[in-house]
Amino acid sequence: MCGRYGLYRSRMDYENALEASGGLTPDRGRGPQSIPPNYNVSPTNAVWVARRDGRNVWLEPVVWGLLARWAKAPDAGPRPINARKETVATNKLFGPLVRRKRCLVPCDGFYEWKRTASGKQPHMIRMKSGEPFFFAGLYEIWHEGQPGELATFTIITGEANELVASIHDRMPVIVKPADYERWLDPAVTDPAALADILKPYPAGEMTAHRISPRVNSPRNNDPGITDPFQEP
Repeated sequence: MCGRYGLYRSRMDYENALEASGGLTPDRGRGPQSIPPNYNVSPTNAVWVARRDGRNVWLEPVVWGLLARWAKAPDAGPRPINARKETVATNKLFGPLVRRKRCLVPCDGFYEWKRTASGKQPHMIRMKSGEPFFFAGLYEIWHEGQPGELATFTIITGEANELVASIHDRMPVIVKPADYERWLDPAVTDPAALADILKPYPAGEMTAHRISPRVNSPRNNDPGITDPFQEP
């Protein structure tokens, strides 16, 4: 699963990453231009999510934890933060969204916990290049066009690659830059045409290191939580 990650670069950095992929034109003037850096993104946080409107793509703050369109209230029922790729196309909640409401979720590094005899050890996983990357996500807008409208999202997860498997058996689906445009393309509505995107990201392009258990608490939200852990 994916339950925590870091998102601490500027909006422009993520827009530049989307534009560099080719085929996408960021709408740089749409929506808020900044949100505070978040080194410990947790469910219910509002963070950058990239959506597409025609040829343009824009970033906006969206709340992590998907709220069903039919929910009577934001606190009524579960708010899933992850969607399993194995069942995403057939799930009652996620199926319609994978056909028409896909998004990209920017990330600078995500956290997973390794079970050991002495307890769970948190690790940070990111790109060797140090560049930001994007998860495959789904979004929904509750009460769209009405008072109290709320945009929410979930992150698709799948089996772990060789690197992450040494820490956890699952990981978020990371979309390759060459697939950004296709993932966001509203003309693609057949989940089968997207299945090849939902594969483990190449382990050779990623790196991982153990970090401090301070990350366990969402209250700890500073650059230091991403530092390699030093045994006392």
